[in-house]
Amino acid sequence: MPKILTLTLNPALDVASSVATIVPGPKLRCAEPRYDPGGGGVNVARAILRLEGRAKAFVALGGEIGHMSLAMLEAEGIDLIHFAVSGNTRQSFAILETSSKKQYRFQLPGPAWADEQTAEMLVQLPPHLKRGGIVVMSGSLPPGMQADIASTINGMAIEAGAQLILDTSGRALAEAAANSGPPFALLRMDGAEATEVSGR
Repeated sequence: MPKILTLTLNPALDVASSVATIVPGPKLRCAEPRYDPGGGGVNVARAILRLEGRAKAFVALGGEIGHMSLAMLEAEGIDLIHFAVSGNTRQSFAILETSSKKQYRFQLPGPAWADEQTAEMLVQLPPHLKRGGIVVMSGSLPPGMQADIASTINGMAIEAGAQLILDTSGRALAEAAANSGPPFALLRMDGAEATEVSGR
């Protein structure tokens, strides 16, 4: 089985709860929350583990929320490579309105990365890129990170003899689709994203 490395640069601690009715103004008493560390690459590594496969997860985590996420991921048995970042790992919230069965989802931005932090990540990543391996870079990019970072990482993966699968959105996806360097092994996108990238 190929060596699989997942890459999550802007993970989130997902918080899920419910409330009878959502109305503006008063405080709303929610049910006991559920906490799940998430992010595209984290979710891929978790799925591989549940299928009794093996993968390493390179995850950027910081602050108290990052420490909480790290402990929960280790408890799940996910094989982690922890890249420490300044600032607090972001949170996302999913609130179910039980009266209507509608779910409301809110995402906070992650901590902004300085150029020096990105440069350090690019130093720490290459030893984990293995010949014949597969790298799955999944999820959004943190604020402050250049949108073409995936092309840089793809070049590093190819140099190491690995293949990179990219699952992202927005500017990062547009930059990857317009990439004039070595091609990605796979660009994963849904119908709406494909339409946006193609301009049709």
